[in-house]
Amino acid sequence: MPATHSHFSSAISQAASRGLNIFASCPVTELPPDVHAGLCAALDLGAYASFGLFAHGGRTLWENINQPALEENHPVDTHSRSCTEEFLRQLHADKDMLFLYPSDTFLIPLQRLGRFLNVSHPSPLGIDINSDFGPWFAYRTAFLTKIAIPSVRLSPLASPCESCNGKPCLTACPVGATGTPFAMSRCATYRLGEGSHCLDRCLARIACPYQEQHRYTDEQIRYHMLRPNHLKRLMDYKS
Repeated sequence: MPATHSHFSSAISQAASRGLNIFASCPVTELPPDVHAGLCAALDLGAYASFGLFAHGGRTLWENINQPALEENHPVDTHSRSCTEEFLRQLHADKDMLFLYPSDTFLIPLQRLGRFLNVSHPSPLGIDINSDFGPWFAYRTAFLTKIAIPSVRLSPLASPCESCNGKPCLTACPVGATGTPFAMSRCATYRLGEGSHCLDRCLARIACPYQEQHRYTDEQIRYHMLRPNHLKRLMDYKS
């Protein structure tokens, strides 16, 4: 049974009010062929009708998370999953869904799927950039549902980096890691090194002028940059 337009619009608005203010979706059959094949090898993909993707942009999600919750192991994931479950509950699809992200079972090309649905565009920062929120956004949940939900593919984003005057992100990085390709090993080595100015912030990201009004608060930036799992992953790239 497909979701009705009124239920869908209401569910999207509620998710946005809680911080998941970027949404895209498509029929499962329209996923990129290699992604479709990879999922088919891991699960009964034919049982599902739609793929959905939520991201957050700006500060709204952070403002919706109570400070005591930050002491939990995965407060952002917990909040994001809760918002997504409520979204699907409004569409009567909560019992017929499967989280692909965050998940301990599945590893999906999240950034590539976001680009496929026009949520984001590559940038010299090593992270993607969104048309409405610039570099101040992140993917939060990806899911499958047996309910057919409306297909939402955002308008294509021409790279704002191409027309950026001065490209301050290229000069703000202390070790010149920004660019194409992004020098992940150089970035990680400096960030984790003694005397780093980037351990709890990315100076290049902060220097980006595109949609800078949506920049995270300093507290939000520090939280994401200092998460133990994030720092652990950086060790894998350190030279």
